[in-house]
Amino acid sequence: MSNYLPPTQTMQPIVVGPPSQPYNARYSAIPQKTEQRQQLETEKSVLHGQLQSLKTKVKTLRMASRAISTALNMVMFAFMAFVIATFYATRHDTALGRTIWPKVDAKVWPTIMLLASSLITFLMSLFVLCFYCLCFKRASESWKLVVVTYVIHIGVWLVVTILYRQQKALNDIWGWSCTEIATTLQKEGHSKVNFQHLCKIQTASWILSIIETSLKILFGMVYFFFYRKVRKVSAKRSLATSMGEGAEGLLNALF
Repeated sequence: MSNYLPPTQTMQPIVVGPPSQPYNARYSAIPQKTEQRQQLETEKSVLHGQLQSLKTKVKTLRMASRAISTALNMVMFAFMAFVIATFYATRHDTALGRTIWPKVDAKVWPTIMLLASSLITFLMSLFVLCFYCLCFKRASESWKLVVVTYVIHIGVWLVVTILYRQQKALNDIWGWSCTEIATTLQKEGHSKVNFQHLCKIQTASWILSIIETSLKILFGMVYFFFYRKVRKVSAKRSLATSMGEGAEGLLNALF
């Protein structure tokens, strides 16, 4: 009898685990990537809309600032031109046995200073206003130029406004026009110069110079606020454009 035994078969343990991943599972991330891309494009579109809205507001602010400045300086120039013309046309006139203007040489330079300042500012504002209307895209990039012009404008008008009021006295045109002596010469001496009218329009010119300076300061502050917002939105938009899909997490953190 043969002692041959068949080889023993080793039993392998049965491993229970998740089923093998199907072939098409590797493409399951495509819808997620598409959704991320759409979200990124939406965020870029929103940033673009915000940027365009801010640029429109900046353009409106600049044009409004220049338009108001042009109107104010045109009125001031007209007032001061009338005062200077009246003075030089009547400086040799007399009433009640004396000249209708101060006996000592009248101080004219404060009036000429305000006249020249209003004329120069009027022409500059008109030029810049036309420049904004014709080529605003180029003007919108000159942030430093805008800041410099605002600083110079505010500084000059602060000096002009303070000096014009400080020099008001009996021997200058404004101060003399508002005195009782000038009113007496007008009424009793039948002077053809209406000093009360001159007093009012010179006072109005000084008030307009204060308004001009105050509005420039206010517009400068608002302009700086919009400038900061434009810089911030532009930086976010550039970040979204340069980083592409990988910027999604960072954009979510920023927004």
